[in-house]
Amino acid sequence: MALYKRIITALLMVIFIGIAPGAAQGFSDTRGHWARPQIDHLQSRELLSGYPDGTFRPDAYVTREEFVTLVIKALNKESEARQLEKGQGFFKDTGQRWSRGFIDLAFELNITSGDGTGNFHPQRAVTRQEAVTLLVNALHRGDELPDYNELLFLDSSNIAEWARASVAYASRHGIIKGFPDLTFRPQQPVTRAQVAVMLEQFLELRGQKYHMAGTLLTINLPLRQAVIEIDGRRHNFELDENLAVYKIDSQEPLVELNLPAPGYFDLNREGKLAFVGLVENLPESNLDISTSKLTSTPIQRTGSTIVSSTLVQLAQETEAAETSLDNPGTSLENTRQAMRVHEFIRESGATGRGQLVAVIDSGIDPGHPDLQTTVDGYPTLVDFIDFTNDGKVDLSRIGKPVDGSFIAGDQIVNVKGIVNAAGDFRYGFLDPSVLPASFADNVLIKPILVVAAASQYWYLYDTIYIDTDGDGDITEEKPLKRYTPGDYASIAGAGDKRLNVVVAEISNDPPYVKLGFDGLGHGTEVAGIVAANGEITGIAPGAQVLAVKILNRLGEASISVLQQALEAAGQRGARVAVVSLGQYQLSQRDYDQLASTVELMWKRYQMLICMAAGNNGPGINTVTRSSALGNVISVGAYATPQMWYRDYGWKVEEPTLWYFSSAGPSADGLLAPTVIAPGNAISTYPLWGDSIYRLDEGTSMAAPHVAGAVALLLDVAAHQLYKNDTLAVYQALISGAVPLDNLQPAEQGFGAVNVMRAWQELKDMKDSFTAYKVRQYTPGYGYGQGLYSRGLIPAQMSVKISNTSNTTRQLAVGGLADWIEPSQYWLQVPAGSERRINIEYQGLNEPGLYSQFLVADDMDTPGTDLNILQTVVVPYDLGNLPKNTLTQTANLPAGQFKRYFLQVPEGTGQLNLSLEVGQKGRARMHVISPQGWQEVSSYAGVGSTTTRDKVELTFDQPAAGVWEVVVYSSSTLSSYNLQQTSYIFKAALENFTPASWEKPEDRYLVTAVPSTFEDEGKMTVTLHFWHYNTKVPAEGAVVINDRLYELDQGTVTLNLPLTESPVPIHISW
Repeated sequence: MALYKRIITALLMVIFIGIAPGAAQGFSDTRGHWARPQIDHLQSRELLSGYPDGTFRPDAYVTREEFVTLVIKALNKESEARQLEKGQGFFKDTGQRWSRGFIDLAFELNITSGDGTGNFHPQRAVTRQEAVTLLVNALHRGDELPDYNELLFLDSSNIAEWARASVAYASRHGIIKGFPDLTFRPQQPVTRAQVAVMLEQFLELRGQKYHMAGTLLTINLPLRQAVIEIDGRRHNFELDENLAVYKIDSQEPLVELNLPAPGYFDLNREGKLAFVGLVENLPESNLDISTSKLTSTPIQRTGSTIVSSTLVQLAQETEAAETSLDNPGTSLENTRQAMRVHEFIRESGATGRGQLVAVIDSGIDPGHPDLQTTVDGYPTLVDFIDFTNDGKVDLSRIGKPVDGSFIAGDQIVNVKGIVNAAGDFRYGFLDPSVLPASFADNVLIKPILVVAAASQYWYLYDTIYIDTDGDGDITEEKPLKRYTPGDYASIAGAGDKRLNVVVAEISNDPPYVKLGFDGLGHGTEVAGIVAANGEITGIAPGAQVLAVKILNRLGEASISVLQQALEAAGQRGARVAVVSLGQYQLSQRDYDQLASTVELMWKRYQMLICMAAGNNGPGINTVTRSSALGNVISVGAYATPQMWYRDYGWKVEEPTLWYFSSAGPSADGLLAPTVIAPGNAISTYPLWGDSIYRLDEGTSMAAPHVAGAVALLLDVAAHQLYKNDTLAVYQALISGAVPLDNLQPAEQGFGAVNVMRAWQELKDMKDSFTAYKVRQYTPGYGYGQGLYSRGLIPAQMSVKISNTSNTTRQLAVGGLADWIEPSQYWLQVPAGSERRINIEYQGLNEPGLYSQFLVADDMDTPGTDLNILQTVVVPYDLGNLPKNTLTQTANLPAGQFKRYFLQVPEGTGQLNLSLEVGQKGRARMHVISPQGWQEVSSYAGVGSTTTRDKVELTFDQPAAGVWEVVVYSSSTLSSYNLQQTSYIFKAALENFTPASWEKPEDRYLVTAVPSTFEDEGKMTVTLHFWHYNTKVPAEGAVVINDRLYELDQGTVTLNLPLTESPVPIHISW
């Protein structure tokens, strides 16, 4: 390497930050000063600044507000302080001070607490003991310091009790020194020069004194560029116009360089080289930093891997059981008891009266006897809207009556005596292929004649006649107009089966009529659970329902049609909607459009939408994408022992989550399901079926239970509490939910809906709510509404909270599990601002599912304001287990399940899974791949048909990533005189060849200069991540030593154990 000399006097300029412009030759009053190197260094870091006259005034005293501002800047949290400037001060005497945001942030971070009387005294000079205490608090954030009893200074007795531990710690770690006479002088003010030295030492303790170490190879003054070799690679840097160049431990800047030269370097916020500190030799690094490409990046998915905009009904069939339809009302009696509906109605008198529930589904049978009137005598079905074409009949044919009849096809149609102002009739035929198969029951059904007449005006066909018995005589048929309650016709089918239809729409141009009916039965079941009043009683028998048909005869609907249906429901006055259909995967466009519609329904109509979470369980992250939305109550399914026994005859000891119930979280970390509700019931069924009642199960049966509960709560809120606040009802519903034992929030949301507890919560609410928005990083997705990390175990992440109201709020922050640890416990969120809070994750060592809430609560508002779901999957690393094999034994009660997560590495030839039960129970495996597809094994153990002691599944060339295996113990165990299943589960890799590390893309330049201080056997290392090309601080997340870290303005700070050999740090992205 050639030896270069550069005279760089012209480069030795100093910049001033915030207060005054810089003087090209440095501060006029620091030349020759003992602290000039520290002052120039920290000025290049944009931590210190001078005065407008070009001076620094090194011997001037520092005020308390100035010192706190410097500490916050040194912590790299200036942006947070700027947000707090918009808020309300914590101290009485800082309201109008320029430093208020910095002081308030220091208070939040437990760095300062003021004087105990509500004042901070911002303009008072900071004393030595105060300054030391503030710095040590910033280092330890409230951690208890060791109790040093020995006297370190002759005047130690003059040190305040509250400062003694901090002074002792600072003295031992070189933050501050005593005077030559061995005194500390705790009450003496601190000068600006002393602060510079203290801050530099503070940065050293945090491993942040310098950004990087390397060898300066060249400086090109005309191009203002430098080349630095770091860890064997050359990097180009642009020079800051005020570059400071020192030889470490010298008192004055260098004016001559001999290159190449080793040293330490700092960059400014723009990625420009701002400080050079040269040394004779760099010490041997005590870090061994390596990088690799992140393999097996989590694939965020929700169930199916097919992206579709088509919704499907969510019904589910379970193992065969003999179910009695005698006394059908006892089934819903059990679900009402599970939700404590009986007690609620008895004590409150509310039945859902005055509430309109939109059943957005396959239609409703208007003739079902249990769906005729509410308990108060009002019509149950108030309207029927049809967005499908199932019952659309073309009326373009003209029937010209002669002597009271006309010819339609091969049939004479009798219209004698029918009032028709138009003279001519219009007619068409309903295609029998659109009718349910059970209705015909193998009996040939001819096309059904439909005739239109104009009852008042010749130009307006407004009356429909349906030839329900096929005899061509429509004079005996009931004239139908656009649906009003009770206005329907019954078409005869096989036996005594009847298809009840309404006129949902009449169009004159073009001429057609839509006949509304429920051809699937699903919507009628949903409506019965919500509001039946007859042989069976729904959850809210006083509520009325609006039929909005969007499912066609194939059981499908599009997202755009759902959006139209929600708008139509809102226009009709529905404040509750139940959507028992969904789609597991949606395109981002469809998802965004649906999310926008849902938010609009809330803002425009205050509509609460209850959606089925999906029947793709039991694996996690299997909820329907369409239900994982803000402002939606996503509903999972469970069953109580009483429900199990009444509907299936099986004895199950404890409430259980249905195995099919989709679990969360959503791909972006959002909580879904929100709650769980009874997932099986005997409900109303159309009269074209074999019975007018039917047992069904699925989250589509759970969702109407919640819609009924919402109707009850809206009723009591309006008529007894005089509240017209659906948000309060939503908050009461989730606050009153009761979690089931052994289930986590990702599986059950807030728990099982309990109407009595929700009512109590509603009665206790007095204030309004504040609207917040949450952003949190999720691997493989980006910024969503919570954390979902599958296989990447988080260590340090952040949550961003926005206050969209016009009022500043104070939030108490905490984790509901000891593995969730926020960096601060109070957070002020000014109106219209966003705050960031860092989260550390502790103790995620044992494999399994970890799911719990990070909560943020305003004590002045009802309920918990924010419940931010944190979900982490810690898998068994099969590649590092002995013989690459996992063996687990367990006992599971009937209807329960246990999850196993398996990390399958790259280079695996085969994954073998087995479940051995013998005669000790009955169980099966649900296997969910990293891509989201599911395979279910046969049952192992006892059974009524072919049985086997052991079942096995083999996957060749399995995808790398985290697989989930759910062992499910059959709910039928009581049929075999068993209460639990004992099993042995094995997972093994075959033909496994460990993959070698791949070099990552040049996304980051990673640098570190660790602290030289030891603290209880540990050292602090701050890793700096720079954008590889621009050299500005990077954003994003990286994996460090198998833990996930989110970059905080380009940095990650680690506390690592000291070892004799270099400490390994492996980084992946």
